[in-house]
Amino acid sequence: MSFWRCFGAVSVLKHGETCRQVVQLPRRWKKMKKKWGAIQTQRKVEPSFHALRHFDENYGLQFGDAWPTIRLGLLSQQKYGVLLNNYSIVEETEEFLRKLGAEEFVQPAAGELAKMMEDTWSSEDVTDWSTESSDEESQNLDNLDVSQCPKDADQNLEDRLGQMSTVEKSREPGTQSQSDQKSSWEEKYIVMPGYEAKMELLMSSDAGRYKGLDSAQAVPEIDARHVQRPLKVSQHLKCFVFRSGSVERFPPSKLDSGGLFLQYYTMDAASILPVIALDVGPGDLVLDMCAAPGGKTLAIMQTMLAGGVVANEPETARRRRLLNVLRSYTGFHWQRSEELRFTAEDGRQWGEMEPDTYDKVLVDVPCTTDRLAVTNNDNSIFAVRRTSERWGLPKLQTELLCAGLKAVKPGGDVVYSTCSLSQQQNDAVVESALYHCQAETDMEVVVVELSPLAQCLGHVFKFCDRAKHGQLVLPNLNSNFGPMYFCKLCRLR
Repeated sequence: MSFWRCFGAVSVLKHGETCRQVVQLPRRWKKMKKKWGAIQTQRKVEPSFHALRHFDENYGLQFGDAWPTIRLGLLSQQKYGVLLNNYSIVEETEEFLRKLGAEEFVQPAAGELAKMMEDTWSSEDVTDWSTESSDEESQNLDNLDVSQCPKDADQNLEDRLGQMSTVEKSREPGTQSQSDQKSSWEEKYIVMPGYEAKMELLMSSDAGRYKGLDSAQAVPEIDARHVQRPLKVSQHLKCFVFRSGSVERFPPSKLDSGGLFLQYYTMDAASILPVIALDVGPGDLVLDMCAAPGGKTLAIMQTMLAGGVVANEPETARRRRLLNVLRSYTGFHWQRSEELRFTAEDGRQWGEMEPDTYDKVLVDVPCTTDRLAVTNNDNSIFAVRRTSERWGLPKLQTELLCAGLKAVKPGGDVVYSTCSLSQQQNDAVVESALYHCQAETDMEVVVVELSPLAQCLGHVFKFCDRAKHGQLVLPNLNSNFGPMYFCKLCRLR
C-alpha cells in the first residue's frame, strides 16, 4: 500500500479500482489535457471570415468569372477621393490638391454629359415626334424639367416622358396581362412571407449547392419603364482623385488660411455619384433619409443650390458623427437660417409624416457594407448575433425606398443607393418598391436611365454591365472605389 501511497492513488484503490486502472490514469489525463488544449487553441471564426465565405458562395454565382477580380479589389487597399469644401477658401484648396497630382473629375464629366444630352434631345427621333406638335410645345419639350412642371399636369408629363424615352423597356409578345402579372407576383413577391426563408438559404454556407436559387434567379421580373432625362451637374460640386493605378493617399484635411473650415472631405469617390444622379436644382427641398456619417449630405450642400436640406438619422451615435462632420465643414451652428434641419425619425414612417413634400429624396440605406464586412470585425453585420438583422435588410430597404417615394412630390426624384454588390439589396429592392407602387398605391414611378453618366465616368470607375435598373461601381485594382449601387426613380404622380 505504501507503494501506491507514493503515487497518490490511495483514494482510487479505496473505491475499488484495480491496479491496472490506476496505472492508466496518467495516460487518460494526458489525452484529456491534449483534447482540452486543442479546444482552447481552436481558431475562432471571425465575422469577416464568414462574410467572405458568404460572398464567395453568392457573388461567385452572381458575377461568374468576374468575381475573382472583384474579390481581389474588395480585399485590397481602398482608394479615396476628396470632396472640395466650398465653404472654405476654394482657390487655395484647389491649388494644393493639383500640386499633389490629383485631378478633378466631376466638372469635365459634367461638360461631356451636357454635350451628350444636347445631342440626344436634338436627335432625329425626338425631332420627328416634335413636328406633330405646335412650335410652342416643341420649344417646351426641349427645355423640359420634370421638377419644375406644374403639379396639375401629371398626365401630360407622363405622356411626354413616355414619348421622349429612347430606352423604354416594354413587355415582349406573349407575356401576361397586368392583372395576371400581379396575381402571379403575389406568390413570388420579394418581401412577402417566405422570402426570409429563401434569403436564409442564400446567406447560408449551403447556398452554393442550390444554383437554382442564386440571387439572379430569385428576383422576379416586373414591367418597369425606363426613360432618359437631362442631367445637370452643379458647377460647384468638385471631387479630386489620383490617376488610375496610383496608390497615393491624400493627407488629412486641415483648416484653410482663414482658420474656419476644413478644406476637403475624404471619402470613397463613388459616394458622390448618387448625389450627382439626384440632380439638385435651385431652391430644391432635399431629404437625406439615412444621412450618417454625413458625406452625401455634405455633398448635397456643396452643390450650393438646395433651398433646404433635411438630414435624418435615428441612431444617436451615428447622428453625433453626422453633426460633427457638418459642423466642421459648413459651420451650420453659426447660421440662423432653416437651410439645414436635423431629425431623428424612423425613415420608414416618413411617407406618412410628410407626404408629397420634397423635390428630391436620397435613400442611402443600411446594407451589408461589403468592403467593411471583409476587413473589419467590430459590430459587423455578419456577427452571429446580427444574423436575423442581416436577413431582414432587403425588407427594411424596400420599406425605406417606398417611404421616400411617398415623401417626394409628383414630378420629383428619388435616388436609392447602397455600398453592396448584392443583387438582393440593389435591383431586387427597386423592383419590390415598384411593385408596391403598382399594387398598393396610385403612384406611378419610372426608372431614369443613368447609363450616360456611367459612360462619361468610365475612365474613373469600373461599372458593372449586369445591373438591371441602376448603376453599380465594382472594386478593382486600377480604380479601387466602391462598391456603390445607385438607381434613380422619378415619381410621375
